[in-house]
Amino acid sequence: MKNIVVATRGLGDAFSLTPGQSACPPDAPTNVVATTGDATATVSFTPPAADGGATVTSYTVTSSPDQITATDVASPVQVTGLTNGVTYTFTVVAKNSAGVSGPSLPSNAATPATTFLPPAQLIASASSPTSVTIDWSAAAGADHYVLLRSSLGTPFGVVVSQPGFHFVDTSLDPNTTYVYVVRSVDGSNNASADSERDVATTMFFTDDPLTSGVAVKAVHIAEIRAGVNAMRAAASLTPATFMDHALDSSSVIKAVHLTEIRTALDEARSALLLPSLSYNTVTAGTTGIHWFHLQQIRDAVK
Repeated sequence: MKNIVVATRGLGDAFSLTPGQSACPPDAPTNVVATTGDATATVSFTPPAADGGATVTSYTVTSSPDQITATDVASPVQVTGLTNGVTYTFTVVAKNSAGVSGPSLPSNAATPATTFLPPAQLIASASSPTSVTIDWSAAAGADHYVLLRSSLGTPFGVVVSQPGFHFVDTSLDPNTTYVYVVRSVDGSNNASADSERDVATTMFFTDDPLTSGVAVKAVHIAEIRAGVNAMRAAASLTPATFMDHALDSSSVIKAVHLTEIRTALDEARSALLLPSLSYNTVTAGTTGIHWFHLQQIRDAVK
């Protein structure tokens, strides 16, 4: 007598068939996870544990609400045509030659929204003791841009909303550091995240820019100290105190004068969420202080 193999199936069980036995629909997919973009969702899932004895040929995702569907041959499945701002869940069914599985458990709730980038580059620089010029790059999908400014530790406030990429911020205070960010805004008034920050200090330096052959002077150190403390004020930090506060034309510029300026500046830049700087090594008693050491700090302040 011929042995008969009985097939059983259930969640987690492999499904096998004896010769001549017909297939049945697969189990439902599991572990459904949705992530959203601009009017879209990407739905990933784990294939069914039992395929019903026939290869799964496609998966169909259905949204709730709106019953929008999308079909593909494997995970993940991209769903388009969603409405930004509406919260959706998604279920998935698997299909083989015998039919369609029941629906999976719903995914997490996910809300599509416009996702576009802020301008990739923002550059602010003082153009006078009371004005700053700001330029930024165009961002794909932007209808206009919102420029925001902070100073002396205050929250960011809107300076201007405009379609262009250039603005001169006027009626500012001298010897003050201003922090700027810009946002892209689309035609539906959806705003991007903030751009990277940039700072400008309404201060002008003696012998600017410093170049090869220019001797480092006490006035250069004094001005940089003032600029760094303006940065610290923008970050709501107390003013830094420096060794040999009253430098004059007879003073010897030492490595410690530079290193304490760098430390004070680094603290301000970190508090302002600005990129860190990399410096040339300066060793007390060994390294001479040159124009390029100071110009790097000037550039970071300006």
